[in-house]
Amino acid sequence: MRQAKLLSIGFCAVLLLGFVLQLALPKVRFSENENRYLQTFPTLSGDTILDGSFMSDVEKYTTDHFPARDFFVGFKTSVERAAFNMDNTRVYFGRDGYLFEKTDRFDMENVSRNLDALQIFLERLSRQNPDVHASVLIAPTASDILKEKLPYAAPIAKRQDLAPLVEEKLGDLAVISDIRHTMEEHRNEEIYYRTDHHWTTYGAFLAYTQFAQENGLTPLGRDAFKVERMSDAFLGTTYSKANIFSPRMDSIERYLPKQEVSCTVDYEGKTALSLYFPEYLEKKDKYSYFLGGNHPITDVKTSVQNGRTLLMIKDSYAHCFIPFLTNHYERIIAVDPRYFKEDLMTKIEQEKVTDLLVLYNAATFAEDTNLPKLNIGTQS
Repeated sequence: MRQAKLLSIGFCAVLLLGFVLQLALPKVRFSENENRYLQTFPTLSGDTILDGSFMSDVEKYTTDHFPARDFFVGFKTSVERAAFNMDNTRVYFGRDGYLFEKTDRFDMENVSRNLDALQIFLERLSRQNPDVHASVLIAPTASDILKEKLPYAAPIAKRQDLAPLVEEKLGDLAVISDIRHTMEEHRNEEIYYRTDHHWTTYGAFLAYTQFAQENGLTPLGRDAFKVERMSDAFLGTTYSKANIFSPRMDSIERYLPKQEVSCTVDYEGKTALSLYFPEYLEKKDKYSYFLGGNHPITDVKTSVQNGRTLLMIKDSYAHCFIPFLTNHYERIIAVDPRYFKEDLMTKIEQEKVTDLLVLYNAATFAEDTNLPKLNIGTQS
């Protein structure tokens, strides 16, 4: 009886200490480990109480700002792995050090909305700017290709394939690059990071090769590039959801064309003279080495003089893909629909765009809620 009482007192003391520390410790607005902004304390109002959002946001705030949160996430992961569990509710523990985001099924209603939005947009594009060459590349994720690395019987292995839906809906309006077979042929090579949801630069190179061939471009072979390893200490977004205490780190590579193409990058009122931002190699978010991370518009001007301007509607899979395209376009305008607020059709006309590419990874495409906004302000 006394032992149970002491255990209860100890448990309450730990909770009280955590609550006091949470109030007393300074709050961090941005988590470098998870590469995201943390929940701020919500505004209390009658509406937020009635719709339940206040308590929901308080729970998120408490979770985000719990003292030593990263350590406890790692500790929980260690316990789950020791118990031979396949996941920690956020990521699957795969073979050979691979970590997979735990998204067992796509939101197919949202997928349908996004495909409808792209169909409307591409139909309008063909009417208003019929000379613009349109293409779509929805890249499979690591869990779609590396199924043998997944834990046995993980539900994610049976997730619906989006490629046939994309082809059926958009195949008459754009060139659809279905790269699944290419990626599967190379699945025993380093085509996806172990600790991050992105493809590697080599994976992007394979996709670029097929994309170029299918869109009237002559791709450069691998021997046309100087491959340089820039870091051996990359721990990405899936690692941050697990905080494994002894992870297998990834390497980051860049492919520099032996026949140099000079580039300038304009973004958010700034100009850079390179596609690469080496300061990020010293930070947690090493993937932002490519193009400096996410921006509403990234405007790349190259020394190629062929009059071709590519506009990309993209997610971050494009960041290590774009350097390959600089060999083929005079200008590349990359638009992130999460932050871009202008009329995209007007942008296409003003910038004399000759080519359009929609590039997403399948998981982001299934989750994105911004693609329908592409049609706001456009004219029928």
